[in-house]
Amino acid sequence: MSVRFDSETAAKLSAKFTAAECKLRSGPGGSKLSYVDQHHVIERLNNSLGIGGWSWEITDVQFPEDAKGNKFVMVRGELRAGDCTHSGVSVEPMRDPAFAARICDTIALKRAARLYGIGLELYKDDEPIHAELEELARKPKNQRQPPQQAAPARWPSHMDRSGAQPQETPARWPSNPAHVPVQQDGGVASCPDCRGPVWDNREKKKQNPDKNWPFFGCKDRGCDWAMWNLGEK
Repeated sequence: MSVRFDSETAAKLSAKFTAAECKLRSGPGGSKLSYVDQHHVIERLNNSLGIGGWSWEITDVQFPEDAKGNKFVMVRGELRAGDCTHSGVSVEPMRDPAFAARICDTIALKRAARLYGIGLELYKDDEPIHAELEELARKPKNQRQPPQQAAPARWPSHMDRSGAQPQETPARWPSNPAHVPVQQDGGVASCPDCRGPVWDNREKKKQNPDKNWPFFGCKDRGCDWAMWNLGEK
């Protein structure tokens, strides 16, 4: 028998995210997709159900291949709240197995959370939030709402987050030239937003000038930082 949340809890879970909490990323065919970072989902679960009132557990990890021999990481997990359980699945290319598994963990959790109503509006094409985010993205950077300067506490790397206390992490670096970790060759040492590893596409852009790739981009899809201009930080 599944637990039924009271109307107050259900309303907290399904409350719409604000534009300040959402981001845009590139999707298929040049489209733009709205999403929220994982920490907003975790905060919503904690605020609605309480720390220890829910759990996320990885139940299956597989490494499938497609017909061309390309390898992938597939992660399936279960999000439990009381007697209610919803699952989420994510598949990522296996360029770096550990990194791909971490990204799959993040996306699978968010996909399971939508079945509780969290961020469900972001999957609806007619939601006003999409137009609001696209309008915000068209504004000059100095007219956009400033991003948060502090990263949320991060969970330990183990699979069950139900009752663990979050580990403190240093504040995020602001995305400005003074704080971007630039290497001697002009490369970016790490993401200025989350301090994670970045893709270096400089050589690929020389070989494929028609491709719409950023020069540098954070490997964490939940971060989505990118540098489209070499003079832009």
